[in-house]
Amino acid sequence: MTQRASTSYRPIGLAFHSVIDWLLVAAGLAGPVALGYSDQLWPAAYTYGAVGFGALLNFATDYPGGLVKLLPMRWHQFVEWTSPAPFIAGPWLLFPEAAEMKWLMLAIGAGIVLNTALTRKARAIPAPS
Repeated sequence: MTQRASTSYRPIGLAFHSVIDWLLVAAGLAGPVALGYSDQLWPAAYTYGAVGFGALLNFATDYPGGLVKLLPMRWHQFVEWTSPAPFIAGPWLLFPEAAEMKWLMLAIGAGIVLNTALTRKARAIPAPS
């Protein structure tokens, strides 16, 4: 019996991953106004704070969407794997009355997970000789 090497197919490259990251940030920034809860101080502040952290992460990551390129992509993806909890669970536990906010943050958290899970790993670029 022969064994074949298992390869996983992930359809999203780093450039498209970064586009999705910035679209999720844009959705989070527009969400409180578009969904009508920008006048609710704490739910709006929580949303803007979580999304602002995501924007800083994107801004500082060494990938096509990053501007400063301080953080390696593996750190970026580690944060993405661990950050959905504040997006998904936090609003449901802290703001049970803010229905629109909970669904927006759930959608952003799910988008983060899917974007990370479907992104191909960066290929190593050989050093110049």
